[in-house]
Amino acid sequence: MDSKKYGDQYQYFCEGDGELSNMPKVNLFLVGGAKCGTTTLANWLGAQEGICFSRPKEPWFFSQNLQSLRMRQIQTMEWYQGCFAHYGGERYLADGSTSYLYDQSSISEILRYNPDAKFIISLRNPVDVARSLHKQMLYNGQESVLDFEQAWRLCAARREGRH
Repeated sequence: MDSKKYGDQYQYFCEGDGELSNMPKVNLFLVGGAKCGTTTLANWLGAQEGICFSRPKEPWFFSQNLQSLRMRQIQTMEWYQGCFAHYGGERYLADGSTSYLYDQSSISEILRYNPDAKFIISLRNPVDVARSLHKQMLYNGQESVLDFEQAWRLCAARREGRH
């Protein structure tokens, strides 16, 4: 897999070796909310014998309604199969695009592509998600208020541009 720097984001180009036409269809989809442990679960699943996990973890192939949220090239089925160029006969081919949880058409598109697809849904208590997101925003420099509860109380003022 090759990546090219594009602004502050990495844009991934999945490249196959031309031998992917006999590859089975992707049959396992890890779907979940932000800060719900999908990356950890994807890493764990990808390390298991019998599971070939997509590279990158989130190709967003079936999120056609959310395409504009990411800067990337036009995707084709050949491109998608290239995300599994490392396939070595595993029973499961797994895609970990969390965006499928938010795109209203993605699940029906996946089932049209593979009616036998299996799904793992990862969810988390929303309060725990908010706390985790607050910590990440502090780490990334997007939040300046260290105390979570104080930052939460500022939400309304921030929406109104007062903080």
